[in-house]
Amino acid sequence: MEITIILSQENETLPKAELIARMETLDIEYDILEEYPGVIILEVNADNAMVEELGSHLAYSHEVLENIKHTTIEEVINDVKSISWDEIIDDSFKVRVRRIGNGPIARNELERNIGGIIKQSSNMPVSLDNAAYTIKLIFTNPTEHINEHKEVSISKYNKIIIAKSIVQQDKKHFFDNKPHKRPYFHPGSMSPKLALCMVNLA
Repeated sequence: MEITIILSQENETLPKAELIARMETLDIEYDILEEYPGVIILEVNADNAMVEELGSHLAYSHEVLENIKHTTIEEVINDVKSISWDEIIDDSFKVRVRRIGNGPIARNELERNIGGIIKQSSNMPVSLDNAAYTIKLIFTNPTEHINEHKEVSISKYNKIIIAKSIVQQDKKHFFDNKPHKRPYFHPGSMSPKLALCMVNLA
């Protein structure tokens, strides 16, 4: 199975190190296919249940997705039309665009157009509030420019990954359990996110 993992960018080394350690703990064989800022694409020898187990216990990863197709902004509409969506989804769905960085994207228009294509192909309803499936378009591999003030901006994205979400982390519990939010604060306490990461690395 080819998967994409959206990594936290709050630390340069921990997200990837934690991911690799977790895969090794679960005896998941893997090959790293591509890496971009905040994104890692892998081929894994694992089924959906194993990938769900992997993704549900990662502190520094936001989402795990099963890849359907790689494309570009120029070809995305044609490539979405070429996919046999009735073989991928069998219930309600929604489409979400996720860009890595601050590059320009007509997000709402793209989600609406892609959703219409998938609905027609799959004959399944769109549900924005309670969808059984979430189809993601991950915009990555950016072309960056640095201006005279050394500010970095993204002019375009060179890759779009069309994928089906498997695990999306709810990080609210990490925030709610931060040391300063506990009834009795201890200055030496480790954050819950870092603590989980350390367990995975051990």
